[in-house]
Amino acid sequence: MRNDTARMVATLGIWAALAAILLTLAIASPETLNLISLMVMLGAGAIATSEVWGSGSGLMRSRRARDESAISANDKPKRMPAADTRWTETLSDDELNALEIALAARRGQMDEDQQIELNRQLAEHRRDSRSA
Repeated sequence: MRNDTARMVATLGIWAALAAILLTLAIASPETLNLISLMVMLGAGAIATSEVWGSGSGLMRSRRARDESAISANDKPKRMPAADTRWTETLSDDELNALEIALAARRGQMDEDQQIELNRQLAEHRRDSRSA
């Protein structure tokens, strides 16, 4: 409601200013007020009015999109530790090397928690493979 009131006040201000300009031109020098200048002023008023009313709906859309993205970001499930954290033991050496290469390639895209967990698992696997 308050947003529509602000738009209405802005629209009235635009058209009042244009009316004052046209009235001043008509009184001061009627010969300069021709159809082209009248059309230019009316066009400017129409464009300004559409911007006032269009920007409000654009703001509402962007605000709604921002709120929806905040909700979806907050609704994401938290990372839960896997029940079986020793899944790397089931991999062959070739599979493990391929996994290490793939993870190293993605390391730049990982967040800090993922990098810490990966480094912990790799160190644990190396320690286990040396002791075996």
